[in-house]
Amino acid sequence: MADINGNAVNKVEKLTMEEIADRLEGLKSSLDAIRRTASELIMGIDAQLQELKPEEEISRPLDKQIEQAQEFILAVTNTERSRFNIVGVKGMEGAELMDSLFAMTDADRDNVEIYLAGKGAETVHLGDEQSEEVEEFHVDYIYNTDTNVITDVKYEQEMDRKANEPIKDSDVVLKIMYQDSVEYEIDRITNMTQEQVLDLAYKLAAMDENSWDGNIQDFLEENGAEYVPIIVSSGRNKGLPEFFDIAVDLKERAAFLEKDLSGMEYAASIVHRLEHGKTVFTPDERNLIVNYGYKLDNYEKTKELAETLAYRIENEPVNESLTVIDAQAEIDALPDSMIGLSEMHEYGYLANDMYPLTKESALELFDRDLPVYLLYGDGSETAAEDREQIAGHDGIFGIEKADWQNEREYHSMQAELAEGSANKEAQLLYGSSDRYGIYQLKDNPELDQFRFEGTESLVKRGITKDNFDAIAPKNYDMVYAEELSDIQGDTQNEKLGDVFLKFNTAHPEDFKGHSLSVSDIVVLHENGKNSAHFVDSFGFTKLPDFMHELENGKEQDTLGQSDQKPELEMPQGENAEKTDYPAVYRNTLGYAEEHGELEEYRASRKLDKECSQAVVEAIRQNYDGKHLNKEAVKPVVEEYGSERLAFVLANTLQQLPWDGRFSRDNKSWAAEFHIPEDMVHGRDRNSEFIISSHPTVLDGFINVFRRDVLAREKEADIFIQKEPQEMETDTLGHTDQRAGMEIEIEALGHTDQKAEIETETDTSGHDANPSATQKDLKAGAEMSQNDLKLEAEQTEAQAEQNKSEKSTEILELTDIEDGDEIIDLGDETEQVLADMKKYLEDSGDTLGHSDQKQEQAKPEKAEETELAFQIADRYISIQETEGGYDYSIMGMDYKEIDGGVYDNPDINIRDALNNIIEDLKENPFDNGARGNIGDNDELNPIDYDGLMEEVEEVNRIVPDILQGNIVENFKEKTNEFFHEICEMNPSEIEDTVKCHVQAKIDDYAIVATVVDVAVSGSRCRGLERNGSDLDVVVELSTNEREDDLFNAFNNDDGMYIGDVKVDINPITPQKTGTLESYLPRVEEYLAGVREAREKEPKSIFYTKMYDEQRFYENTSGLDADALCKAYAECDKPFVEMGQYGKRISEADYAYIQQGDKLSFSLEFDADKDEIIISDGEHFETKGLTETLFPQKAEPETEVTLTVAECGEFHNFGEFHENIATVDEAIAIWKQIPPERMNGIPAIGINIHTPGTEPYEDAVTDILTGKRFELDVLDYIPEIKSNPQAMEVIAELMAKLPDMKIEGDMSEDLEAKLWEKRMPDLTSAEQLAVEIDRFIYNYDTNVYHDNNQTMTENVSEISEMIGKGDVEHLTEWLNEVIATETAPKEIQQANELLAKLAEYKPLAKIEEMEEQNFNMVDNVLNNGAGEKAQKEENKKAQDKPAEKMSLKARLAEKKAQVAGQGRDENTKNQQREM
Repeated sequence: MADINGNAVNKVEKLTMEEIADRLEGLKSSLDAIRRTASELIMGIDAQLQELKPEEEISRPLDKQIEQAQEFILAVTNTERSRFNIVGVKGMEGAELMDSLFAMTDADRDNVEIYLAGKGAETVHLGDEQSEEVEEFHVDYIYNTDTNVITDVKYEQEMDRKANEPIKDSDVVLKIMYQDSVEYEIDRITNMTQEQVLDLAYKLAAMDENSWDGNIQDFLEENGAEYVPIIVSSGRNKGLPEFFDIAVDLKERAAFLEKDLSGMEYAASIVHRLEHGKTVFTPDERNLIVNYGYKLDNYEKTKELAETLAYRIENEPVNESLTVIDAQAEIDALPDSMIGLSEMHEYGYLANDMYPLTKESALELFDRDLPVYLLYGDGSETAAEDREQIAGHDGIFGIEKADWQNEREYHSMQAELAEGSANKEAQLLYGSSDRYGIYQLKDNPELDQFRFEGTESLVKRGITKDNFDAIAPKNYDMVYAEELSDIQGDTQNEKLGDVFLKFNTAHPEDFKGHSLSVSDIVVLHENGKNSAHFVDSFGFTKLPDFMHELENGKEQDTLGQSDQKPELEMPQGENAEKTDYPAVYRNTLGYAEEHGELEEYRASRKLDKECSQAVVEAIRQNYDGKHLNKEAVKPVVEEYGSERLAFVLANTLQQLPWDGRFSRDNKSWAAEFHIPEDMVHGRDRNSEFIISSHPTVLDGFINVFRRDVLAREKEADIFIQKEPQEMETDTLGHTDQRAGMEIEIEALGHTDQKAEIETETDTSGHDANPSATQKDLKAGAEMSQNDLKLEAEQTEAQAEQNKSEKSTEILELTDIEDGDEIIDLGDETEQVLADMKKYLEDSGDTLGHSDQKQEQAKPEKAEETELAFQIADRYISIQETEGGYDYSIMGMDYKEIDGGVYDNPDINIRDALNNIIEDLKENPFDNGARGNIGDNDELNPIDYDGLMEEVEEVNRIVPDILQGNIVENFKEKTNEFFHEICEMNPSEIEDTVKCHVQAKIDDYAIVATVVDVAVSGSRCRGLERNGSDLDVVVELSTNEREDDLFNAFNNDDGMYIGDVKVDINPITPQKTGTLESYLPRVEEYLAGVREAREKEPKSIFYTKMYDEQRFYENTSGLDADALCKAYAECDKPFVEMGQYGKRISEADYAYIQQGDKLSFSLEFDADKDEIIISDGEHFETKGLTETLFPQKAEPETEVTLTVAECGEFHNFGEFHENIATVDEAIAIWKQIPPERMNGIPAIGINIHTPGTEPYEDAVTDILTGKRFELDVLDYIPEIKSNPQAMEVIAELMAKLPDMKIEGDMSEDLEAKLWEKRMPDLTSAEQLAVEIDRFIYNYDTNVYHDNNQTMTENVSEISEMIGKGDVEHLTEWLNEVIATETAPKEIQQANELLAKLAEYKPLAKIEEMEEQNFNMVDNVLNNGAGEKAQKEENKKAQDKPAEKMSLKARLAEKKAQVAGQGRDENTKNQQREM
């Protein structure tokens, strides 16, 4: 330690043993046995004299005796280190030795040994620079006779260790730069916050050099700082990298923070702090952090980056690279890699909306027509108008962040377009370079009949003809395209063969499909010509028709055509009139405000919302539960135009990307629309016109719109440009003729639903004759379109004759036509139809086409089953249930405030609602449900469905698993819940399983490729039981059966990780599906498991050791006995018991323990050596060691007492041992005549373990003279930890109450003492002790927070009882009872209340009589004299702080209990059982 000028202070300095030989100069080695003998004689004489000294001078605490008996090794040296002496010193404490050395004069330094002997020490010469044994000694102190500096070697070693410990988050690092030198020191302060240390730094900087001595150590200690010097520029850890949180420059009298440094400097400081005492980062990671600070100049984000990276390196290594990638991405996003924000800030330009540029980058961006600014050191800027202005500026340039962000987004969009599938396919088919493409069947179950089937098989099964007409582009997706230059081969067949080999053995990294297999198609583009090649069972089969269709209308075919297209109303001539619809405004509100287009924005938004509602109404009027009439689209298009309808439909699909009820094809179509987010107050305004119809029905509506409107408009454009004969050929040539038993109804990508031709009546009521149908299908290829029309009309006429009447609750659509959407809602059909029925009944309309309404009697109005109303600022919904009516009360934000069940089914729904409203007005719910409802406010009916849709929208939570990348999200969640097995995390397990599976594939020569691996099953969500297997799902690309793969991967006794069996579950796309489709089902199943587990009775346990507790929910499935056995089998049970449960908080533990689902709780308390078993009502306490470790149980010990006439030397005078009882020991002690001069009498305690020697006994005097010396117990744990011994000491103290107590009395000992004294206490004191113990047991934490001892509490309570001032006590006890605490505590509280009620304060004379009741030898044991003495002693004590009275504390506790209630589960969470 140094002062502010860097000068050495007479403290201690570090020295290693290797340096002793160089530094020490021996003193005179001529001290011989005579000198030592003389020293011994002097010590002997002093010892005899000590016997005659008074008691206070003779008696020393045991720790002082122990230290005096210790030998210190002292090295005495000169500055030149040429000579040294090593001396053994006994009979002195360490501090006393150092004080003696400091006090030496020059004459004394000539012979340190003699000097110390004269001070009462026993010295022994151990060696000097000529001794060979000098290195065998472990020096404790080094004394330099020239500088008078003493070095405490052990202290310095300990300080070195502390100085090199890693810095904790709670530590504050302070750098102090000295006043008159370049030296500095860096200290770690461990007991202050950063704000407190900053105040200390300001105080230090403001110190006047005349007002203090410049000793920094004294300054820090005087201001209460606990610190460790970790770097001293000229001493400890010299040369280590600097870092600090706060720095103070004494020369400049200034203090500053780490974040006040430059970007590179504070980044380096952050790194050095994290790496102090250990290595954390690689060089590249250090450079990244420093570069991040320099480039972005954001202290908080730089610190967050460093700390996050350090945490993930240690705890989440799998995410380490992600952190690095993200940080590097932020750096790379800057416009100029040659300059950072910190350089711009140091330059003087501090605006936050500007990125810095060098001159070269400024010129480049200016040439790209981007606005560039010239920045100046005074914080101003000017826009660059030409290149010459930029070239002539010598400072820094800038570009606004918004401009640069727009530029990046523009380039990103260009890149996305370039990488888009449509663009890639156009490059493949029409590009100038030779390319190839891979096409694979769409992920559609209806195409499974084609999947992995060769052409021969397809023809034999009648799926396709010899011209392979059924192998159509609309059933395929292009999954990959690339330059043909990387494919080997001269001929086309050789190239195809190389493609097949490449996509089965060495997939490109960006290839996302399955290995090339049968039913896939390879398209080659060579020399401007295209050819399609089907991967067949043997070789390749060329598909000219496929290629022709792909080149001449893949988009047209994707839109699709049914076997009989709806009639098109073609425009008459080129000048045909078209309806002009208002333009769709596609920009945001912010854009409209900036460009003065608010009117256009608002008008367009209004139409968007109206169009959305029109779709809802059109669907309600045209859907009968099975069919959506194709005419549903027409009125919406006529009213709002196809452009707006397409915009509204696409917006709905973009807003609901997670909903799997929309087809992939429709989602792809919607994704092509650019609809920017229109964020206002954190909400996307585009969500205001989401179409609220059922997603499956809406998906069918979109199919009809795309097929019958968009396709028609495109064909109309083609029609105008064609010659008449070309039009006729095109119209006739677009018939969709396919063989097979299934006909696809939706031609526009909605391939999830088919109408099957069956032998029974179909859903439209038409009879399908199987033989006729087969014949018609075979002849269909040769039929003209007119023939098909005629056939359809005949079939429909026949069906009309045979149609039977259908009994339905709503009017049927009797005019089902070709082009209607067939939609099956399954279990939801009835509910959807009920909603539509209600809507139609309310509107007075009927289902069906508007131009063909049936004249039928209007059905009777159905009984109301659900209603919705608004009253004041509340929405109320009510619906009929089995036992009455379910109602909800919501605020204007559509969030539920209250609700319940009105359980009277005998009244109608409106009466029930009225009763609820009346109750709400007369007796307002205490949760604010009434709101602003007044007595005269009336119910205003609103649409029930609309209200429910708003409520659903507000409360809708999209499952995390369906957002973003499904597989990555699933694995990320697994990392959160997974309990490591053999220190392996999920990623490491997946890699291991993947290697295992690949080895099996190689062993069995299986043609398969591992696509991905994921840990699944109960362990992936932390739901495993004890002994649960580990489930791992493996997705493979192969034609093998999943059962065969399972047997191959799990044979030979399977795979194990540690003791855990691994079940490998293979899945394939053609059977179970991909991981993307499979894992959501796993998530749903596990959610059900978790929900079921939560309803099961729960068992909990906690472990405690060294005052540290860990709480667990038992997830092992073991009962209480089995858990106890598991505890006994653990080597380190405090830590290892974690494998049997899930770690929970203390509050959750208390909540389960006090709840109604508790099965059992176990408390393993190693500190108290006990187990507490409870079922929630009954508690059983057992000894932990004797129950679980009988072989380790402490051997029985014998506790006896000793009485000595001389406590210092037991052999002086009488000495009695093996005294069995306290009473006998006290009697012997009192019989010792006080006039004896041998010493101070003492009573001691002796612990003997049978089978051991007497000298191994634990023995000490506990009562010396008139004092109980409790401090000595801290040095003899054998006595302090022995319950029987502590019982004896408590009894001894209770029976000698007038003795003074020195040292701190433990909580347990104080409680035992009062227990022993109970018979001798007054009735008020006895009751006070009972109340004190109840308060302690009820809430131990609060009891400890009061900073009063039990003695002080009992005294205060007994005084209150004696005066009759028990109001606060009774109120608090009543509050305890009212909080529904444990039955045992309620019973105790009632008993105490009864005793308080029965107690009557004594008159003064009665109190004196009661106090004198148990007088012994004319001395009061517990009377007024003792109380007066206590009061006198209490007043004499210097209390550090005023303490709150018990009355005030009880009042405060009462308020807490009343305010918190039982629900917060805060009562007695630390209860000592």
